[in-house]
Amino acid sequence: MADKKFIQSPLAAFNHVYGFSGESLVATPVQSINSIINGNNMAVLKSLLPELSNCVNCILVDLTNKGASTNWLQLLKECFPLFFKLLNKSGSIYVFVDELELDNLKTLINGQFGEYEIMYSIVWQNRTLVNEQGVYVDKKNYIVCISNIENKLLKFNWIAQLSPDNDQPVLAWFSEDVGDDEEANNYFTDLFADEPKPVAFIKPVRLIERILKNELMNDGIVLDVCAGIGTTAHSVLQLNNKDNGNRSFILIEDHEFCKTITAKGLQRIIKESATQKGIQGNFNYYTITEKVAFNNEQLN
Repeated sequence: MADKKFIQSPLAAFNHVYGFSGESLVATPVQSINSIINGNNMAVLKSLLPELSNCVNCILVDLTNKGASTNWLQLLKECFPLFFKLLNKSGSIYVFVDELELDNLKTLINGQFGEYEIMYSIVWQNRTLVNEQGVYVDKKNYIVCISNIENKLLKFNWIAQLSPDNDQPVLAWFSEDVGDDEEANNYFTDLFADEPKPVAFIKPVRLIERILKNELMNDGIVLDVCAGIGTTAHSVLQLNNKDNGNRSFILIEDHEFCKTITAKGLQRIIKESATQKGIQGNFNYYTITEKVAFNNEQLN
C-alpha cells in the first residue's frame, strides 16, 4: 500500500493540463494523486511505473467496448506484466468482458503469470429483456478477477451465489444489488442530457463500489485502464464520503472524449454534490507527451 505522503503527491511523469480543486479549474497541480490521464494505454502504464511500482491495490480493465478481435488480446497480453509491477502484493485485477470473449480471456491468463494464477469468474446480470415469446431473458457480462490470494472473494458476505465452473469459483451478482445497463445509461443521461454516449457499455457506480469495498477497504489506489465516462472516480469519491475514507483513483482513457466527457462529468458531479454538502474531491488532468512516450521505450 502506498504511504500517505505519496498519495498526496501529483504525478510527475505527464503533461499537467489543469487541476480541479473541487470548485474550479486551477493552473497548478492540486495536492492529490487523483488523476485523469488522456493518452495511449501502454505508454501511460509504462510512465506510471517509476512512481507507482508495487503501490496499486486494484486494477480495472473494461474490454466490453473493445469488440471481438485479436487486437485486445494482444494488447492485454502486453499490459499484464506492467499490471503486476504496479500492483502491491495483495492487489487484484478485474477484467470486464462479454460472454463471447470469456474463454479467450481465460486462455490468455491460464498458466502465464506465475503467482497471479488464481481466477474468479463473476457473472453480472446487466440486462433483462423480453424476447419475442414474451419470456424474460437475462443478459450477462463477466468480470474475471485475477489475484495471488486464494479464496480472496469467497470470504465476503455479499456473494449471492456460488457454483463450480471448471474447478474455478463462479460468483453471481444481480442487477438489483449492483446496477445494470439501464441504471448506467440513466446515470449518463442525467449528467449529459442529449449528448451521445461515447461508448456502448457503461459500468454502473454501484458495481464498481462493490469491487472497491473488497479491494480498497478504507484507503488505497485503484487504476482504471479503460476509464470510459469515469464512473470509477465517482465510486471512489462516493465511498470516501460514506466512510470518511482516503481512497484514490487514476483513470486512463485514450480517446478524445476523455476531456469533454470523462473529466467534465466528474467536475459536474463534484460541483453539484458540493452544494448539498455531499461528495468532495479533486483531481489533476494530464496528457502524455512525446518525450514521455519516447523515454518509455527504455522500459521494454
